[in-house]
Formats: sequence, C-alpha cells, structure tokens
Amino acid sequence: MAVVTDLWRQKIYNWLTFPGILIGLILSLWQGASPLFLNHLGATVFVTTLLFPVFALRGLKAGDVKLFAAVAAIKGWPFILPSLLASAIAGGVCALLWATFHGKLFASLQRVYYFFLAALTPGMSPKATVSQSETPPFPYGIAIAIGTALILWYPDLIPLPPLIAGSSVQ
Repeated sequence: MAVVTDLWRQKIYNWLTFPGILIGLILSLWQGASPLFLNHLGATVFVTTLLFPVFALRGLKAGDVKLFAAVAAIKGWPFILPSLLASAIAGGVCALLWATFHGKLFASLQRVYYFFLAALTPGMSPKATVSQSETPPFPYGIAIAIGTALILWYPDLIPLPPLIAGSSVQ
C-alpha cells in the first residue's frame, strides 16, 4: 500500500505507518513479553534516530522514515540492519533508473560528482545540494519495499557480523 500511495500521491500516509508501528509493538509484547518488546522498540527507536538526520537534510520524506519505523516495529532487531542496507542499495539502483527514465542521468551524475568534489576539496563549497535534482522526486517507498522484501525472502543476502547477529531475540 505504501508503494501505491507513494507512486500515486508522493506520500506515505500516517494511517498506514502509525498502525504498523503500534501493531508491531503490541504483537511483540503479546508474543514474547518484555524482551521481544524491547527488541522491537529498540529497533524502532534506532531506525528513527538513524534516519532523522537524513530527513532533516531532505534526503528522505517523513513518510519514508515512519515506514522504516513500522518495519522495525514489526520485524525488530537485527532484521532492520540488512533491510536498511538493502533498501539503500535498491534506492541507488532505482534512482539511476529513475534519472535514466526521465532523460537526466548524465546531469544527475554530474551534479553528484561536483557536489562531492566541492565538499572534499578544502576551500570549496558546493553550489548545489545533492537533494536538488532535474527529475521529479523519486518515491523512496519503492526502495524500502524492495529492500525489505529481499531480506524477508533471502535473510542471508546481507550477512551481519557475529556480534550483531548473536544479539537477536528469537
């Protein structure tokens, strides 16, 4: 549903994300008492805290952050880590396809190149931000859905370090 509304209206609605967060946390409490609840609550707080600066810099919309929070509330820790990474990779691939579809791939890659060149060169300042683009905004709900689905279907697609993987609550 998030993909549909993101494509159609460029918005992921609160009526979808907030119940997802609430239901995920309630089910974790009901299924595993406090350890599982704390696992899912911690994952939700972690992903929200991690993605808030990206939202503040206009790299994500609020609905994207809340959708990731719902995934974290439903699936918990450590699922959210490979899901975040898979979604970021899917987002990069989708952004390239999006720019290509709109005929702006070269201009977009040139903007990113000059942004990082200026940011990494002492004394230079970027003339434009990475969030500025010649294409319409990419509906990132698609990348979140792809990344999350990939990790659901292929849980070992992105292996976690043993220290993180061993901390899961079964």
